[in-house]
Amino acid sequence: RLERFSVLMDATAEAAVESLRTDRKLANSLGTPESLRDLVLSLNSVGLAAERHGGSEVGEQCPEESLTIFCEVADLLGAPRTIEDLMGALTTTVIDNQP
Repeated sequence: RLERFSVLMDATAEAAVESLRTDRKLANSLGTPESLRDLVLSLNSVGLAAERHGGSEVGEQCPEESLTIFCEVADLLGAPRTIEDLMGALTTTVIDNQP
């Protein structure tokens, strides 16, 4: 059982890495918020797989890159990046819409 589980995990990690390669190419060529979102999701998957397999360096790098891209997309879309940004946007909207 353990051997089968190990093979399955290796295949899962391999698929995550291949997905990351594809999503990185698409993000680089398209640069759309959707392609960048897909890259963030792939980075998170590879990071989790690396952590599970003891690859702490990759497991740390992927979430860091993911967060950087996430913030870039938020800026690109004008979306709030923090709870404080969200609260500020909501407060401004409420005040602006009062009679």
